[in-house]
Amino acid sequence: MSCGGWPVALLHAPLLSTPQTTNTLPHQQLVLSWRLNAATMSEYSRDEFVGGLQQLACDSVDKIKRRLPELRAELRDAGKWRDIYNYAFNWAKEVGFWGVGG
Repeated sequence: MSCGGWPVALLHAPLLSTPQTTNTLPHQQLVLSWRLNAATMSEYSRDEFVGGLQQLACDSVDKIKRRLPELRAELRDAGKWRDIYNYAFNWAKEVGFWGVGG
């Protein structure tokens, strides 16, 4: 996993500093990646990372931590959940995969 050459784990590690966030890490990664509009699984380009965090008004790990409950809440919004689901599906599918019938 990388972010302009930096491991994404370096971003997520400080977010795991409390027991409340440990169980929701996959959801946090998914919603954050959706909000950053990451084109490649487990990687954020510099533009995706910087632009996405600017849109979230987050310029520090503390600000990201404060936004996490709001980001997780987006999974409970039916419209956003559908967008996030489609994003995750498209993000994870194999290149060249067209559907069940192939």
